[in-house]
Amino acid sequence: GRLPGVGYLEQTLPGWTPFCNAVREEAARRPPSASPHQEQPCSSISVIMPCYNAMPWLPITMRDLLRQTGNVRLELLVVDDASSDGSWSFLSDLAAAMHAMGEVEEVGSVSEGGPDAKRARSVNPAKLMPSRDGGRADLSAADASQIPHDEASLSEKPLSVAEVLREANPAHRLRVMRFADGVNRGQGAAMSLALSKASHALIGHMEADDERPPHAFSQLAAALAENATWHGAVGLATCVGWDRPGMRRYVEWQNQLATPEQMRAARFVEIPSLHQAGLFRREAVDQAVEGGEFRDDLRWAVDLHFWLNWFEKGLVVGRVPQILYKWRQHPGQQTRQHGRLSIANMRRCKIDFLTAPNAPLSPAHPAHVQVWSCGSTLRDWVEDLRTCEHPPANIEGVNWKPGTPLPRNCMSRSDLSSKCSQYNRLVRVFAYGMEKPRLKARATFPDWDDELDVFVA
Repeated sequence: GRLPGVGYLEQTLPGWTPFCNAVREEAARRPPSASPHQEQPCSSISVIMPCYNAMPWLPITMRDLLRQTGNVRLELLVVDDASSDGSWSFLSDLAAAMHAMGEVEEVGSVSEGGPDAKRARSVNPAKLMPSRDGGRADLSAADASQIPHDEASLSEKPLSVAEVLREANPAHRLRVMRFADGVNRGQGAAMSLALSKASHALIGHMEADDERPPHAFSQLAAALAENATWHGAVGLATCVGWDRPGMRRYVEWQNQLATPEQMRAARFVEIPSLHQAGLFRREAVDQAVEGGEFRDDLRWAVDLHFWLNWFEKGLVVGRVPQILYKWRQHPGQQTRQHGRLSIANMRRCKIDFLTAPNAPLSPAHPAHVQVWSCGSTLRDWVEDLRTCEHPPANIEGVNWKPGTPLPRNCMSRSDLSSKCSQYNRLVRVFAYGMEKPRLKARATFPDWDDELDVFVA
């Protein structure tokens, strides 16, 4: 009945039982949904999509967007970021073939002024930082050369405009844009331009080389309609394309975060969902994307800043227990290559939010801070916390491997008043990259406090 996706997951993947139970608990707290025979109002959605050299996958992505079913009407806002592989030609031909439902626009030359000109003066940060070492650890050069059969077929003969439109829903509109001067500016500038043109109260994201089931946006819109306290909704994701074990485990970890509370608690471990897998209320996006500009620079990747700022603003995202996004893996992905996605840089970005005014380690709320980890991970977290812009006043490193006895003379919350009376809080940061040690650490402390005990990675 109410949660058919959960039953399927539990029957086919027995290890997902804890996830399924958490979903059922979350569902039990919700108000009853509308009768299936009661017609729901049509949801108008603006979908923003940056595009840079997305062939041969772009036609599949556009097919999946244009054939979205259910009681939704989409405004597709695609910004081509100076592609050189035929992406712009395909997009402009597609828009022209849609006649009144398609539009092609060039925007924002420097001489014109205005907000588009501001974006036109930016550059693509992905081209200003060298690629990180070891980025291909989960996809070797040999594996990358072994093109999956379906990918090879797609490369030989991408879908045509006519094939894409064969399944298109006539209610959807397409607006394709590019900067007039043809300069490549990066994902953030493209997404910000698309967002500035969005006219609807619901905002969806999409990547130009990914896939989506036909019912994805209708399911996400229904979830938001049923859950008034949610500011956004995401579904489960799966990987397609090249087999990458590391990314497959990453998505499986995200998928097991079933409730809003679990997703918020995991925000300093990793992003709790692919942001492109979600649907968000416009007023929430305006809070998370300050000034209408997605953060995209030498330090910050778009998705990391989006999610950390989302939770910093107190916004809530819920999970729909169905696979609603297909994330394509291929050798040229930025996720693997870009230097700002190094462990060291992402650690420092997370520390910015850990020490923000309302965050657990904020200097505005003096606390004795313990960092629990071992080896170089412990050293790096302690060092970066001590040298960050707003460092906590008192930081203690605790060398500990979960599953082993606790160190002697290590301060607990019950000891705080007698051993460290100048602080009224003990905040513990547990830096462990794998799920198994995190579970052991969580089970070790009977005085665990979800506000004062934080997992990071």
